Amino acid sequence: MAMAVSAVKEKRMTLKQATIEFNVPMSTVWDKVTDRVPLVPKRRTVLTAEKEGKIKDMIITSSRRGNGKTKQELQRINYYTKGVEHGRKIDHFPRQQARI
Repeated sequence: MAMAVSAVKEKRMTLKQATIEFNVPMSTVWDKVTDRVPLVPKRRTVLTAEKEGKIKDMIITSSRRGNGKTKQELQRINYYTKGVEHGRKIDHFPRQQARI
């Protein structure tokens, strides 16, 4: 993708030549060449680097002990730590809804 965009921007290839050569859709390359869509998406992070490191260490430790975590368990841990970061005292995890 990046090679196709740079080839067109540097006028080494036409748009059509770049899409054929690099097997990328023409509309996608055009959007990137005209800067309508950034080449690298700008995503905001959800977790701080410190929080991500703590959760990563917890996952690795749990895994080594033979006690992996499910996605739902990780979401609950994130919910709990988010509350603590904002100064709220959370004594419990939210209850699960009964499925019918």
